[in-house]
Amino acid sequence: MTFDEFLLSRVVFEIRYPKGYLFWDKGGALLFKIEQEAPDLVAIKRNKDVYTIANQKLKLEANYNWERLSVDQAGVDNLNQFKKRTDLLWKIIYEELKISEIKRVGTRFWFLSPKASKDTEALLTKAKIFGSKIEAGSIFGSELVTKDFTLIIKDGDIGIRIACGAATRQPDAELDKDEKFLKYNPLEALLVDIDIYTTKIAIDKFVPSEFIQKAYKRIEANLIKLLAEVKK
Repeated sequence: MTFDEFLLSRVVFEIRYPKGYLFWDKGGALLFKIEQEAPDLVAIKRNKDVYTIANQKLKLEANYNWERLSVDQAGVDNLNQFKKRTDLLWKIIYEELKISEIKRVGTRFWFLSPKASKDTEALLTKAKIFGSKIEAGSIFGSELVTKDFTLIIKDGDIGIRIACGAATRQPDAELDKDEKFLKYNPLEALLVDIDIYTTKIAIDKFVPSEFIQKAYKRIEANLIKLLAEVKK
């Protein structure tokens, strides 16, 4: 198995800032500036607490308010497009709301490798993540039906949560006509969901794309090692 077999089904970036109080004073002006600097991002919904803007062609959506910005994209063909728009949105919010503190930053990736469920189960049984052969039914029951795992890891100021298992869905006659939807939403797949985050970051030096890229490269360098078969 190689990293190139995985599709980036979804990516989310989130930044929390505790004192963006100017959001209520600058709501319209902030939205106007975003649409000026990123005309492909269009307002699709707003209320007193949250504004939502989107590029529907890219399936990219951003939500922001007085304490949080999140950017979410499904079916990611080009991560650079996501990083570029995230940088721009954060720059505008940081400057216009005069943000002075970051509470938490995180980026989350959903990787899919199209694969029959039985093949995913076989792969996970042999993977390093389990360390050794699993004795099905040794404690609670007679048959082990699925093999999923979740790890939470600390590396200095960085936290990493990894969840992995078989993903399945029912066919949809209408949605499955869309080739891109079908590509990023296979009926059966190995799903790896990885969240990398920190609560310790210097606001004056922070660039979202750098954080996202470092997180992605960490995954690229280590994911296959985690799923590799245990040597006997």
